[in-house]
Amino acid sequence: MTSPEVSAHIAAGRALRAAGLNGFVREAGSGEPVVCVHGVPTSSYLYRKVLDELAARGLRGVAFDLPGLGLADRPRAFDYSWTGLGRYCVAAVDALELGAFHLVVHDTSRRPWSMEPFARRGLGEVYLRTLSKPAFRVLMSLQGVADRSSVTNGELDAYVELLKREDGGRAFLHHARLRAHGRQARALPLGAAQRSVSGAGHLG
Repeated sequence: MTSPEVSAHIAAGRALRAAGLNGFVREAGSGEPVVCVHGVPTSSYLYRKVLDELAARGLRGVAFDLPGLGLADRPRAFDYSWTGLGRYCVAAVDALELGAFHLVVHDTSRRPWSMEPFARRGLGEVYLRTLSKPAFRVLMSLQGVADRSSVTNGELDAYVELLKREDGGRAFLHHARLRAHGRQARALPLGAAQRSVSGAGHLG
């Protein structure tokens, strides 16, 4: 059963076809585009409030789901390394017909302790399967949310719902293991590096 929070998220976005995959994009505002790329294991849902803030400042906020996460397709054969996800980002930007844009990227350079079990074969499956919504709320209170009063239980629960979906989060586990073994991109492909990007940021 889809929660009201996830239903509202779906209603606020639209389908996106890129790199031969069905995906999802959420946008708000007009003006110079700001592409917000979520980290792992979140989704475009992470930026739901940021998009509105960007729109209020005369900008066009754009956030799409990476394959294997959120509402995007989760094919077993996809390259879930950082290089593969980077290629998808280029395809998504092309599908959205964006030229120059500001870029916001969210992830951490070092895996936090709460993510460590996901990278371990066997343990990752058990950890993900037993990751309940109440347990996730506790983890976020300890590590992910500075002001717990700023987010509802329903909003936190939506992250778990969007992570697990129909495959139980297996695509995410594959990515976590690639990352644990150092199989992530050191840089985007040359074509992507030459893309006209007017600004970049990193949120820890």
